[in-house]
Amino acid sequence: MTTMSTEEYRAGLRSALGQAEPPILLMCYVQMTGDTEYVETFRPYIKRVRAYADNIPQDMIDDLHARMERLLCDTPDLKTVDLAPADLKRMIDICVGEEVPEAYVPLLLADLGLDTKDIARLTKDVDVSDRFPKNFRMTIVGAGFGGICAGIYCKRAGIDFEILEKNEGPGGTWYENTYPNCGVDAPNHLYSYSFHLKHDWSRYFVRQPEIQAYIAETSKAFGLEEHIRYGQRATAARYDEEAKHWVVEVADKSGETRQIISDGVILSCGQLNSPSIPNIPGLDTFKGQYCHTAEWDHSMDIKGKRVALIGVGASAVQVGPGIAGDVGELFVYQRSAQWVNQRANYTREITEGKIWALGNIPNYARWYRFQLLWAFSDGLFPALQKDPNWDGKGLSINPINHELREQILGYIASQLEGRPDLLAKCTPDYPPYSRRPLFDNGWFDMLKMEHVHLCSTGVTRIEGNTIYGEDGSANEVDVIVFATGFHAAKMLPFIDVYGKNGHTIRRDWGDDDPKAYLGITVPNYPNMFLVYGPN
Repeated sequence: MTTMSTEEYRAGLRSALGQAEPPILLMCYVQMTGDTEYVETFRPYIKRVRAYADNIPQDMIDDLHARMERLLCDTPDLKTVDLAPADLKRMIDICVGEEVPEAYVPLLLADLGLDTKDIARLTKDVDVSDRFPKNFRMTIVGAGFGGICAGIYCKRAGIDFEILEKNEGPGGTWYENTYPNCGVDAPNHLYSYSFHLKHDWSRYFVRQPEIQAYIAETSKAFGLEEHIRYGQRATAARYDEEAKHWVVEVADKSGETRQIISDGVILSCGQLNSPSIPNIPGLDTFKGQYCHTAEWDHSMDIKGKRVALIGVGASAVQVGPGIAGDVGELFVYQRSAQWVNQRANYTREITEGKIWALGNIPNYARWYRFQLLWAFSDGLFPALQKDPNWDGKGLSINPINHELREQILGYIASQLEGRPDLLAKCTPDYPPYSRRPLFDNGWFDMLKMEHVHLCSTGVTRIEGNTIYGEDGSANEVDVIVFATGFHAAKMLPFIDVYGKNGHTIRRDWGDDDPKAYLGITVPNYPNMFLVYGPN
């Protein structure tokens, strides 16, 4: 790695240093110098990453910045130092401000590219063809995140493959979901391919068009477009026991069918692609327009209309604030309150300095990804384990979970100050993380609007334009938006799968009990691989 010392580089670096996270810079510095004693001086000042409350003295930050500038601008042939696993473990602990299990060291090594067998991370001059079977053909169903990833690995391995995608473009759920305010609720620097990082995201949590464009760009960058058959749906996959191969039946939008013979199939159909609209008595009598968020009708006129939003899950907390400013009245129906928490950087755009750091400071993007992983995913695991000796009275499951509960309740109370009526309706009566956590996207500000009504009731029936609630309420509306989730438990709902010895997926799984070995393979279905689980 050769560094530059031009004034342009130095100016870019100085701007980036001022906007970069000191713990991440510290990791980069130690990895390039091997100065593991220096990192220890910061340990007392770096708090748990989810606390966002580091109190590193400014003189230490200034010293770190000066060291980084000298290192990157004035050191010829700068290289990464090989660090012992014990030193990396110390660095990981300090980076996230708490003890991390040893098992995460290999994960970090792999993501840093220091110890990996990941063929997608190897340079193109490394021949990997001897690792995989010859004359093997794979059919991949779905061109979302998982299917594109599978195609990239098949191509790198020298495996012949074809990707079937029912839509007219890649992206899967990010192609199909286009409701107002649709976006990710996981940080996109983590919610992206480890082998194809993107540094110039516009925001920390991007909207749907940007994440779908990233998937499409990745497909083109890795030369997958010639392998993808858009507008073609896999309707069935049958294992031929005698020939020992799969026969995949495909239909295009005109109804024409064909068959593909392949040695293996990768079912990357996703789990959130079968919208669930509740069977409400009288829905067929509704005189207005209605749609599910996953099938948003962009011709639907909501300007000044009375709109019912049924459901308060992940898509509801986005679409609600997205349409509240346009509608005349908004009736939000919830059967139970949700845990809606704040999320750091959720609405913030990414500064040029941060983008520069991600793209130019060696290993910055990789350490940043690990910090995000710990903050938003694996680091929360202790809060999810039930302590049999903890009496949380049904409201929490262990002391850490209780602490989270108090923290989130404090946030909700701060957002609904002066509105005890809403606070009572928005306080969950179950432990945090019992359901998928949600993040405030202007949700509480929306609920406080005069023309927005939070209805804490289920819906019993619809008559004409009137929605009747379990509490006896009756509200007339012009439009219904169903944010009621998906048939998530009924996996592979659109493809009939037949394995060996008369086995079928529907018979083996039923409608709500999918099982797989390590979430990847299923007995009696040879060379059939699942991408999305079940776990």
